[in-house]
Amino acid sequence: MFNLPLLPYMQRPPMLVLGAERDILVPPFLVQAAARTYGVPDHIFRGMGHAVTHERNWQEVVGTIDHWLVGLGL
Repeated sequence: MFNLPLLPYMQRPPMLVLGAERDILVPPFLVQAAARTYGVPDHIFRGMGHAVTHERNWQEVVGTIDHWLVGLGL
């Protein structure tokens, strides 16, 4: 019943941690903490709020995601 997996020994999938400088729902410090927890870099989009794909510079967000996916070979 208490045969739970040991998280430090589990294989983790690739992760991309993104956030926004002006996000009041998920502030940058929480995004950065999540990235540190999983040992991956974070990317905080400057001058953007929570809905990064609806911001004026949404292409920057999409480009970041595309670059990450291409790096994975997808």
